[in-house]
Amino acid sequence: MQLAHLKIPSYVKVASYAWLSKAILFACRLSTIPWLMDYLGMEVYTIFVMLLSLEGWFLLSDFGIGLSLQNFLSEYRVGKKPITPLLQIAYLQSFLAFCLCVFLLFFYRDFLSSFAFGIAIPSTPFVCASFLLLLGALGSVGSRVYYAMHKGAIVHIVQGAASLITWVAIYLLITLYTGENKLLYAVFTSMGIPSLASFVLWLSSFHYLEKKVLWNFHLAAQILRRAKGFWLFSCMACCVLFVDVFVMSRTLPSEEIARYYTLQRVFGVVAFGFTALIQSLWPGCSELMAKGEIEEIRQKMQYYGILGLIVLCAYTLFFVLFGKKIEQLWLGSSHWITPGIVCLFGIYHMIRIVTDLYAMVLQSHSKLGIFLFLVPIQALISIFAQIFLSKIYGIHGILGGLILSYLLTVTWALPWMLRKIQRRVYVG
Repeated sequence: MQLAHLKIPSYVKVASYAWLSKAILFACRLSTIPWLMDYLGMEVYTIFVMLLSLEGWFLLSDFGIGLSLQNFLSEYRVGKKPITPLLQIAYLQSFLAFCLCVFLLFFYRDFLSSFAFGIAIPSTPFVCASFLLLLGALGSVGSRVYYAMHKGAIVHIVQGAASLITWVAIYLLITLYTGENKLLYAVFTSMGIPSLASFVLWLSSFHYLEKKVLWNFHLAAQILRRAKGFWLFSCMACCVLFVDVFVMSRTLPSEEIARYYTLQRVFGVVAFGFTALIQSLWPGCSELMAKGEIEEIRQKMQYYGILGLIVLCAYTLFFVLFGKKIEQLWLGSSHWITPGIVCLFGIYHMIRIVTDLYAMVLQSHSKLGIFLFLVPIQALISIFAQIFLSKIYGIHGILGGLILSYLLTVTWALPWMLRKIQRRVYVG
């Protein structure tokens, strides 16, 4: 009888859907890697990989409005305030940001592609990939609304379905089409369906609008003021996390870039699963922070942090022991997945698990000052360390630069900042 009345927390439900969605996503992505390598050839496949890697950068195109909106929605829910004014303003702001970025893309496409990669990228695939990623970034604002309303499961169900449809579309492409412009069709097939699904989520989130209200300029300014901090932080985070492909395009051969991308996808199975968990915890942490319930947040962090580290250690050990056999069956080669590179990826993602957990809690309380101070320093360390080390150690140097940038900055500073906030709450 007690089990019948047992209520599963909403964030656990969301995280469960997230893990299932990410498992489908990565199963589809990993299975298509050897297909696309054979279909495009190594040189063209490397360009395809670099275009895919732009996703993190194009998420900046919402200018932090999505994260700002999510935190405001959580605070409004605690205060039982009407959310329609928030949504009405944020939707318009995000759409105007999208239009501005599309305008800049079409006028500066050649400059952007050459600046990003330092090599000639075909214009049409670059524009196609960029537009679809911008559309996906607009849709991410709708996803933030669902997360804040504790309906994140909807987001993950849609993403999982989009992954399966994309997998089928890629299979049909490589089976049926053998003509010219393979890169363009591969880009459209791989990015088009997920971006359209994300855009549909943005449109569907409009149902939370109850009625039309008068434009509130003060609230609009508040959203943008908080969004500015999130956006600046995200810009610096991109310089840490997503600058690797730009460095590699200038320092490493195409096969090494493809190898790095492939191994990144292998470890992304666990990393993105943990990221999905963090996203599902975010709204609840915002509400707990607003109530001053720090101890409950601390307990959740401890539990999920230890769980994430245990899972990642086991995953890393599995690939150290069986990586070569898996690679032989998967890619038909045996020199990409080596114990050394697997251990480096494992160490990097273990550091990310701890750091991202602290970062989520601080951001859920809109405490961005420490990020705006530390992350630019981390970004500079990351860029210069990757450039220097990659010339000597190849992709091992890329990972070494990333690890170094974390250990010297946010890995120790974020826990210190959260403890400082906890002491203030306890004293208060």
